[in-house]
Amino acid sequence: MEQLTNQNQEKPKNFWQRLKTWQKIGFIILGLFLIYIIISSFLCLRSGSDFTKDSEYITCENDHDCVSEKCGCLNKKGSRNFNLWTTFCVRNLKCMIPSSCNCQNGRCISNYNYNNEKFYKKTDEEKIKILFGTFLLAEKNCDINLANAVLTEKSKEIMHYTCSNMSAEYKCYKDITDNDYGIYVKNDKAILHFNSFSHKEGWPFFFEKENGEWKIDFHKMAFGISMGGSGCATGWGWRSEEIMKEFCSYFKKGECPEKQ
Repeated sequence: MEQLTNQNQEKPKNFWQRLKTWQKIGFIILGLFLIYIIISSFLCLRSGSDFTKDSEYITCENDHDCVSEKCGCLNKKGSRNFNLWTTFCVRNLKCMIPSSCNCQNGRCISNYNYNNEKFYKKTDEEKIKILFGTFLLAEKNCDINLANAVLTEKSKEIMHYTCSNMSAEYKCYKDITDNDYGIYVKNDKAILHFNSFSHKEGWPFFFEKENGEWKIDFHKMAFGISMGGSGCATGWGWRSEEIMKEFCSYFKKGECPEKQ
């Protein structure tokens, strides 16, 4: 009986058997790597701006067909291919996102030209104003890709957009004009401050430069500002005294609205 039991036991694999197993695994990994190289080589032949020159990727019937991407306005198919391209080819693109997209004559068009030197000569205040307008446009159209494009990397980790919360927040700002707020810049950081300062509504927005581009710093706002509710006028307060002091540092001594 004992001999029968021993015969039924599986013999341990010797060195050569184990080597063949690892060879098979190695061939599978090598095959996947070669597939990755082939796909990458095929996708990476084009540049970011090439997508906006491809008629297949920019044709449209209405404004909702157009999506703002890092290198221009694309239709939904173009947006999917662009995001696939950035995944395989490049992540830190130098081109600027458009402030808005429109469907004109059947083509998705950006509202400014990337080759226009006047855009790059704008002041930081003007660029932040465009950025804030882009964010409001994203909320208005429930364009989650565009909304994420204007955020700092840390902000993207904590922000989870839905069409309902974007629409609700947009209602709070849809009627504001340039005269309703001021932009204050200090080195690579900035704030957008509503002139009618109160803790009922109109909390400040914080901005930071990343890779030379201004972004909205919702990460700092989330840990520095507490909201009284989900409505426009439900109140807000400072969660962090350090962030409050940073806010006041943008104003001359004695002029910080928080301390008046």
